[in-house]
Amino acid sequence: MKPLPRGEPPLLRRIETIASLTEEERDAIRQVPMTIRELPARTDFIREGDRPEECCVVLEGFAIRYKLAVN
Repeated sequence: MKPLPRGEPPLLRRIETIASLTEEERDAIRQVPMTIRELPARTDFIREGDRPEECCVVLEGFAIRYKLAVN
């Protein structure tokens, strides 16, 4: 995989780290509306019962999945 220019969307750069894309696929990703947000550590960005209206991609760091148990 060749490095992407710095002006490419972060989502495209992230996908290209694990998969090769055709130019047509790159163009399709460039057309996706994107909003980049930084979240502080230990922030829930989706909770059980939520009805998400957007897709989330972690560009840096990591996310975990957990469930709170009732005692």
